Amino acid sequence: MFNDFKESASRSFYLKMVFWIIAMFILLCIFLVTFINVVEFIFDTKNILLVSTIGFVLTIGIGVFCMFRFIRIAFRPLKAVVEATSSINIETLDTRLDLNQPYDELTQLARSFNTMLERIESAFLQQNHFVADAAHELRTPLATIRTQIEVIQLSQEATVSQYQETFSSVERALHRLEQLVSDMLILTMEKKQPLADRISILPVVEEAWEVVKHLAETRQVSLLIKGDLDIQVVVDEGSILRVFINMLENGIRYNRAGGEITLEMIKNSKQVIIRIHDTGIGIQEQDKWRIFDRFFRVDASRSRHKGGSGLGLSIVKHLMVLYGAEVYLLESSPDGSTFILEFPL
Repeated sequence: MFNDFKESASRSFYLKMVFWIIAMFILLCIFLVTFINVVEFIFDTKNILLVSTIGFVLTIGIGVFCMFRFIRIAFRPLKAVVEATSSINIETLDTRLDLNQPYDELTQLARSFNTMLERIESAFLQQNHFVADAAHELRTPLATIRTQIEVIQLSQEATVSQYQETFSSVERALHRLEQLVSDMLILTMEKKQPLADRISILPVVEEAWEVVKHLAETRQVSLLIKGDLDIQVVVDEGSILRVFINMLENGIRYNRAGGEITLEMIKNSKQVIIRIHDTGIGIQEQDKWRIFDRFFRVDASRSRHKGGSGLGLSIVKHLMVLYGAEVYLLESSPDGSTFILEFPL
């Protein structure tokens, strides 16, 4: 695309240069002829060679002057663009180039550069937010570990049970740290599709349920699988297993005691559709568009208490995008939420 733009801009610029050179050449020839005739008429001289030489020198001088002026005017907008881009740094990413240029090619270049600046600024802000959120999330388990160690150190008569309790608390904090680091590593994966193979969905869903079964039993949440149970998709098994683990965990953590998760598998001529419905507490209208954001929680304090890090759905979104698939919230109400996973055939 850039090469096409460069070729088009170069062609247009050269055509303009040729046009102005031809026009200037014609005007200079007219000037030379007019100069010779006027001088002959005024001074009634017969020395045509001298008059022609003087006229030719004047014509060359005027031509060179006009050419330099034309080049300066032609490259003035480009110089302004270069100066503007040279002054842009991390602190001035909100700077935008002036689009009121006299040449269409430079206007197009400035517009493309502004679009690129918007993407860079957005990515930079997202990176800053991600680092800040990650630091906040990592600080909590680290503070827990430090507090537990300091308490046990200050206790001169600590019992074996107190040590065991401290070690259990530290172990839970370390587990959370490991989970956070693992989740953040997944989110930093390049947007390049991993190796994939054709796999059946049902065994992966069953394996994911085994992983979250203890949590489901604790919260008395059951799973119902229905639809076309022989559906296959072309994905990486480890990645799709993580997708279903996160989706099922999300459905369990925000479900009601004695609730249910219904996973329905549908296949049509174009795609495979996985419909996941839970009987949970639902999502408020103002939060629906943010649920796939990193570290976002519908209720931060409750979610952290439930064990969530706020990365589950963002990881699902990230992994689905790697395979050209899609995940979105279909509907949500106080009676539950429905998510859709769409895989291309």
